[in-house]
Amino acid sequence: MNTARAEYIAECRKDFKEIQKDNRLLIHYILDKPREINPFEETIETFMDTGEINEAVGKEILLAYYLTHPKKTGKRVGVLIAAKPEGSDKVLMGWSLCNMERDFFNKYIGIAKALDRLQNGNPMLDDDTYFIPNTIEDELEYFSERVERYFKTVPAAVVTTTNAVVPTTNTGGSA
Repeated sequence: MNTARAEYIAECRKDFKEIQKDNRLLIHYILDKPREINPFEETIETFMDTGEINEAVGKEILLAYYLTHPKKTGKRVGVLIAAKPEGSDKVLMGWSLCNMERDFFNKYIGIAKALDRLQNGNPMLDDDTYFIPNTIEDELEYFSERVERYFKTVPAAVVTTTNAVVPTTNTGGSA
């Protein structure tokens, strides 16, 4: 690892430690392979949706199942974050995605870039459309549900793009 990258990671790590003290940040890591839902999980969730079993009981069953059958996941390739500024009803979200063909994911750099997008805005294709990579659209939907539960508010709707050309952003380095 070159010294410039090591220094940048150290700076990002320091910033992350500072943000972590506040504990008002929701972090979700994006994996290189999607989480697979097995038939048992699907059955329990169906029973909860139809009301055949109580949601609390269903969650207890799934928790016991996960303790004995850990989820198999891939490598981290990106991060989604959400924060609700003090005194605001609006939840802000940011993202960072690593180009795995030329780099490896570092969580501190990823969080720093996602925070930059959260604070300064996501790249825009035009006045009404944010650039959101196609590869994270499903994760963003799942993350929005988590944000709603965590902050007890509905996040602002994000207009996503399909087959969009990546705009040039001034974030420097890679996550």
